[in-house]
Amino acid sequence: MAGVRISRRSRTGRIVAGGALVVVLLAALALATSTLATTRVPGEASAAVTPDEAELTRLITDYWNGVENNDNALVAAQLCPEDREMYEQESDPDAVPVDPREEVTVDIAEIRIVEPYAAIRQTPSIATREDTAYAQRIDGRWLLCLDAEALMQEAEGTAPASPTD
Repeated sequence: MAGVRISRRSRTGRIVAGGALVVVLLAALALATSTLATTRVPGEASAAVTPDEAELTRLITDYWNGVENNDNALVAAQLCPEDREMYEQESDPDAVPVDPREEVTVDIAEIRIVEPYAAIRQTPSIATREDTAYAQRIDGRWLLCLDAEALMQEAEGTAPASPTD
């Protein structure tokens, strides 16, 4: 019986071809994963993908971390000037931040921007229900503002009619 001998060159060629096939398959998988990770499905929560969405996500997360950890300075830093002044008047000036800090996560359901306002539909891990916070861009920075909801509705043309209308 004559044995079939595979030359060293053939084996090396097969290994190189197999390696190239693995590289091509991994590249295709990476491309597919990247495409799926950045696809936004209407009505579903998605990761922050724009700089504004990332900043608004950080803003609301920092706010809730300040609230949970009794960190008045952190809470105040997330508020527009009028709300910050009111917060500082009403908050306990002797409050001491919690140590060790508890990390709050925030599930962002939707961020809607109507310049210079934004609505952030979110549920912090310390809450039991979803809520919407409103922010306003002031001097290039997003800040939480109590009056931003009405101002945003006005900008969208969805503000309720006043009784005198």
